[in-house]
Amino acid sequence: MSVLCSLVRAKRALGIPTTVTQHDDRLNDILGGMDAEVAQTINAPAITAAEYVDTFDIFEPSTRAVALRVTPVVTVGSVVDNGATVAAADYHLESANTGWVRLDSSTDSFTDGNQTVVVTYTAGYTSSTTDWSDLQTLAEELTVSAFNRGRHAGIESWKAGDGTTKVAADDLTPRARRIINRHKRPIGRITTGR
Repeated sequence: MSVLCSLVRAKRALGIPTTVTQHDDRLNDILGGMDAEVAQTINAPAITAAEYVDTFDIFEPSTRAVALRVTPVVTVGSVVDNGATVAAADYHLESANTGWVRLDSSTDSFTDGNQTVVVTYTAGYTSSTTDWSDLQTLAEELTVSAFNRGRHAGIESWKAGDGTTKVAADDLTPRARRIINRHKRPIGRITTGR
């Protein structure tokens, strides 16, 4: 079941009374993969928060910041530079959405070398993050879209004689597109520097 869109919420969006149960199996099938669908749509590894460990190669002298691979960042658990744990007071997370972790002192920098910096952190979405309601709305819109395509799997028409199939155009609403554009993550990231 989706953590973003419940059966009750999906039925409300579709205008189906909660007492009508004839569509529940189909809706539950759609909702079963909805969190993964939302994550894929915005290029996120997952929707719910999880712990990650990123290891960085530092090749540029005076590198003071690294960009974490998964965002939004909920918390930074530890930063280790060349085997030594950096005190929490000596670094900060610039932005949860960008994932940049920066050393505070302008004279400090990470040690040059292969895999010298290791950051352990929690990233993803929780019900307390500001983006959660956007993701719930996106899950609702995608559920409505999938349900309305019905059992025809997006096929608008098919001619038996010559086997021509016409597939339905993308039917996302403008609201869903705005949410996707606001939260879609770039696939590649520059991970050191600045």
